[in-house]
Amino acid sequence: MADSLSALLDRVRGSRDVLPHLAALETALRQRGLASLDEAPVQGLSKICSQLASLPMPADDRPLQNLQLALLDALDRRSRSRPAPMPYVDDSNLEVAEISHSAFMAIFNSQQDTEPMHLPAGDRPPGGSR
Repeated sequence: MADSLSALLDRVRGSRDVLPHLAALETALRQRGLASLDEAPVQGLSKICSQLASLPMPADDRPLQNLQLALLDALDRRSRSRPAPMPYVDDSNLEVAEISHSAFMAIFNSQQDTEPMHLPAGDRPPGGSR
């Protein structure tokens, strides 16, 4: 696989400079084989997959096709094994209130202003000025 990847990178002039993740994979495959895929971060695997897909891969190069399948498998396996990040929610200061459509549009349209938006007295939520 490393030989096929090297040959592909050799065919495309400047590819090692423009596609550094693939160049790193080329070195890692020579040093550690496919085990290097298990050591790579998920974001790195994703970049490697997209960089490999951007190159003109010969249809008859079985090792490159196997490498691509191994990359996709590792990416899929590693993506599923990572727990989803928990959203940070601090509801200690959360205040929910209904406002009129016109008040909402006034707030929405004032996002470019640098001064804080004050709602009309009739549209203020109870207990606050938000």
